[in-house]
Amino acid sequence: MSVVLLFSTYIQAQSLFTMSFLEQPVSAHHAALGGNNTSYLGHDISFLVSNPALLSIQSSNELSVNVASYFAGSGYGSGIYSRLLHERGMLGAGFQYMGYGEFTGFDEYGVETGTFSARDVAFFVSYSQQLNNYFSIGATVKPVLGVYERYVSYALAGDMGIVFMDKENGLQVGFSAKNIGVRFAGYESDESASMLPLNLSLGASKKLLHAPFVFHLTMQQLQRWTYDVSTNVDSTSISFVGELARHFIVGVDVLPPSDKFWLALSYNFLRGQELPVPEIFSLSGFSGGIGFFIKDVELGIGFGSYHQAATTLHISLRTDLTKFGL
Repeated sequence: MSVVLLFSTYIQAQSLFTMSFLEQPVSAHHAALGGNNTSYLGHDISFLVSNPALLSIQSSNELSVNVASYFAGSGYGSGIYSRLLHERGMLGAGFQYMGYGEFTGFDEYGVETGTFSARDVAFFVSYSQQLNNYFSIGATVKPVLGVYERYVSYALAGDMGIVFMDKENGLQVGFSAKNIGVRFAGYESDESASMLPLNLSLGASKKLLHAPFVFHLTMQQLQRWTYDVSTNVDSTSISFVGELARHFIVGVDVLPPSDKFWLALSYNFLRGQELPVPEIFSLSGFSGGIGFFIKDVELGIGFGSYHQAATTLHISLRTDLTKFGL
């Protein structure tokens, strides 16, 4: 019961927007770095969900699939494929799916009407263009569908991004605008929840030149200064430093030159403040993971802690299909 109540509280905290599942991580590595990283240094195609400009020409013909367990019986899945279009242009396509489980329905008189399910799904197509040795740009278009019992909702969203690369100094900076769009039909046309979860993010990643460490700093939700949960009725004001901190995700990667495995750890300040338990230490806000290759397939395992009683688990597979003759 406590997990169900926790899930309910988390959903209410996201209720200012519809289709909030679009903000979920799409791979173990993506989850391990806090679920949003606009400047990732590497060739993992899953990070195009944070910034389409990160779709690199070095990741052509890659396939990535991911499954995740969430609270209260809900589950998440995603898949992404990339393909080189021309010398500097990449195309990516994929999907995101969130299932919220089975529910028991009742009419206005309290009479049971049977069970029903609720789910969201988005399909997307991304394109990135490397302009020169320093800049890449990218864009994504994604139709979104939500089915809750007999109610259906439709939305159209888009992402845009740009990346600055300084390979000589191991520095990468990225900016993205995610989920630009609106729900245009369904759910009884409730205008109060028609906006998608817009997220303007700016990030930087720095690789140490003589050590296998990459440090990440991401600022998210730049379009809004105050980002407390919508259900908070506590009149206690949040300090300037507290509000500022909620916009940051900090993380570190261990990426050896062999590129055969990775380790990651991060802290998402906003997530750490969404469902805290007063005066009790917890790992809320922390994420981590590990990935390693089994022959030509990378297996990734990642976790994200939202509350001391609720941790998500991501398992992902990534491979270059060219190595299988495809």
